[in-house]
Amino acid sequence: MKSAQILQATLEEKYKQLLQYDKREIDNPDLHDNVRVNYWNRLNLIISTVQKYFKNPGNVQIGDFACAQGNASLLLAELGYIVFAIDINESFISYAKHKYEKGQITWIVSNIEELDLPKESLDMAIAGELVEHCAHPDEILSKIMSFLRPGGLLIITTPNGSSLKNNRPTFSQFSKKSSRKSLENRQFGPDGEDHLFLFTAEELPMIVPQNSVIIESGYDGGTFLINKYSRHFFKLLPIAYMEQSVRFLSRVPLVNQWTYHNIYAVIQKQFSE
Repeated sequence: MKSAQILQATLEEKYKQLLQYDKREIDNPDLHDNVRVNYWNRLNLIISTVQKYFKNPGNVQIGDFACAQGNASLLLAELGYIVFAIDINESFISYAKHKYEKGQITWIVSNIEELDLPKESLDMAIAGELVEHCAHPDEILSKIMSFLRPGGLLIITTPNGSSLKNNRPTFSQFSKKSSRKSLENRQFGPDGEDHLFLFTAEELPMIVPQNSVIIESGYDGGTFLINKYSRHFFKLLPIAYMEQSVRFLSRVPLVNQWTYHNIYAVIQKQFSE
């Protein structure tokens, strides 16, 4: 995957904002930058989870739904997985293509509701930072599940509604479908300010399709305890200590619930009886 530093000399102006995200989040030369460390924590969780369940890339087919800048898609393709990178925003897909170096990726610009992939064709799906943008996330997950083979897996990551820094409503306040009707004209926005509601770890099972079960869940995306102030302490140590601290704290009760930016779940599609 080409770095933001390589791209910046030739990239068109319309991609500059996306480039700035990558320069801070994924290609930041300051390895101790808290934004970079927290972003890589979420990205590494996705990559390592795929590798845990599918050790041999072989012919494993993965759908990356709402792929944004395509970082997970590009990294997985480079590892040998067959990837379908899907986003509603054409500029995200176009920008991600500029970063491509190797691997098998099919780029698709589409709304998930209108996506025409073969049914039961994927081994794994990724829905990173997606469900909080959807007025009816349960329906979106059901649609994604229809593309998975029986036994296939879906990884969800979404902002942590239990974080002490969260000032948005959570899904329980919109559990009735009728209460979400008014949100439909605001859904599918690409930015943090477009979140319709957030999820707590207890609420996430409420949107899991009936033919599926959560087999793993937890906290990721880093913690606000790793910030622009505490990072100066970690600068005295190798970066590995900072990264290990983020992983360790994600398993500490209450610390993870109250301070972590994201939650995640791995959902398995059940075999038909």
